Amino acid sequence: MAYPFAPALTLAEFIQRASTEFAAQVITPVIDLIGPRGSVKVRYLMRKVDGETLVAAIPSDIADTTMLVPTVIRSLCAQLKIPLVPFGFTLN
Repeated sequence: MAYPFAPALTLAEFIQRASTEFAAQVITPVIDLIGPRGSVKVRYLMRKVDGETLVAAIPSDIADTTMLVPTVIRSLCAQLKIPLVPFGFTLN
C-alpha cells in the first residue's frame, strides 16, 4: 500500500522487523544517562552493512506500544540503511 496509507507500526513492531528482516541488534548499555528529568535508559539499534557499522538511537520518550509516525520510521530506516518499501513507503 502506498504512503501515506501504509499500515502503522508500533515501536516494538519496528524493532522486531528491523531485527529479524535486516539483522539489526538492540543494544542497551549498562549505564543510564542522567539528565534534567533524571535517569534515562538508552537503547539503540546497530546494523552492519558492507563492513560499515550503522547506529540509530531508539527514542527513549516513546513507549514500545506507541504507533510510530511515518517520519520516525523513515528516519530510523535511513540511519540503518533499511529500504523503505518493506515498510509500505512506495509511490504507486
